[in-house]
Amino acid sequence: MRKRLVASLAFGLAIVPALATAPAACFPQGQCDFTSAEYCAPGDTSCAGHLIDPYTWESGPIDGAWLDFRHNKTWLLHFRDGVTQQTIQGTVYEPLVWIAPEAEASAPGGQYVTAGGNLAEWSTASDATSLNLHNDTCADYFFRVVVHASPDGTPPDAGADASQDASQDAATE
Repeated sequence: MRKRLVASLAFGLAIVPALATAPAACFPQGQCDFTSAEYCAPGDTSCAGHLIDPYTWESGPIDGAWLDFRHNKTWLLHFRDGVTQQTIQGTVYEPLVWIAPEAEASAPGGQYVTAGGNLAEWSTASDATSLNLHNDTCADYFFRVVVHASPDGTPPDAGADASQDASQDAATE
């Protein structure tokens, strides 16, 4: 009984400081006010977003400054080249988002991670060349996006038959 009490007390002492430094939840009402911004809107020549090829767009270079992604903020991302004003071709099938605690994420000592869940909620926008990206948390980050599209909206390997690979894997086990 005494060992359990000591173990419970030790756990409690360890968890209390962690809870004290955890970010506050989005309550009471208004603590996480909604904001929005447009990026690479038509005619926006200051936009750093560009087409890598007709089917790939990035919000900016990996070694450049990433975009501000404050809590409860939504970006309307237009997949448009900031210089040529051309838009991505085809149908988007893969939007990839990375988040970082600093704008210069790839600088020495920087760090970043793939975002998912409520850190990177996607929703369709008014046209095929844009999407909404929402940070549904109370934490502030910076982000970078790479978007892939294809003429028919399916990934390049989506039609590949995986059964042959599976049978080869089974034969080697």
